[in-house]
Amino acid sequence: NPLGLVTRPDTLMPFVTSILRSPLTVAFLNATARVGLAYWAYYQLRDTAEQTAIFGAKDATWAQESAVLDKADELFVPVDEDHVTVTREGFRTIIEASYIQPIEVFPNQTYPMRFSFSVEGFRVNDGRLSLH
Repeated sequence: NPLGLVTRPDTLMPFVTSILRSPLTVAFLNATARVGLAYWAYYQLRDTAEQTAIFGAKDATWAQESAVLDKADELFVPVDEDHVTVTREGFRTIIEASYIQPIEVFPNQTYPMRFSFSVEGFRVNDGRLSLH
């Protein structure tokens, strides 16, 4: 400083910035966790449906549908009976499901996320199913 004046660094601005960043960071992490948990439940439900299609060749279609709905209840996934279908066409079993899960990504900001899947299993001569 050519005039010899000593200026003190502004310590208030970094403090204010850190106060503003913290809630935004927490909100972002909260949204990420909630979306991540919704996808985790989706993949678990899809995996159960896939296992049911593969290993449930001798089960009735209503029993396979019930297994998927039971897993949905266990995972707190909002799947209605009307949105799960199990069809059997010869040696082929198809399980389809769809649902909309409301996720609170930010406080008081709910976003409806749509999930759906279709899995197939094929029965071979020895009674087992193979995944397609």
